[in-house]
Amino acid sequence: FSTTFSQAFRVSQDRGQGMIIHGGRQWRDYRVETALTAHLAEHIGVGVRVQGLRRFYAVLLERPDKLLLVRVRDGETTLLAETAFPWSFEMPHLFVVEADGRTISAAVDGVRLSARDDSEEALANGGAAIIIQGGAVSTDEVIVGPIQGSLGQPAASVTAARS
Repeated sequence: FSTTFSQAFRVSQDRGQGMIIHGGRQWRDYRVETALTAHLAEHIGVGVRVQGLRRFYAVLLERPDKLLLVRVRDGETTLLAETAFPWSFEMPHLFVVEADGRTISAAVDGVRLSARDDSEEALANGGAAIIIQGGAVSTDEVIVGPIQGSLGQPAASVTAARS
């Protein structure tokens, strides 16, 4: 973290994947909203049901031009959903991600992905995270709240933001 950048949160990871995690195993069904800006990166995204660096679901913007929904469990990544998604550095991309039972749903700049995980490896709980691989990502706020039922509607309460 640095006070010299205008954004509330700026996370850098020079190699490999890193994340900032908030929350814990008490969190089950919830919604995360944030507008992420990539400042050079292999991928950026939002994690839900995060149980550490090796167990989580993630919605990722990956180079070149992919939007992914994945489950990572004990370091093994399983692709749950994918679509083409042109994206750019230095432009904010609005992420809305919901964990609701066995379904993980997301909208990034209005493009939707969803998957139901009925496998034995499904994760039932865990915190939220900002994810970065090989670069830097920034945001001014991260909103965590109850599921809204519609990915197009903004959440009402801010739970993590710098003023």
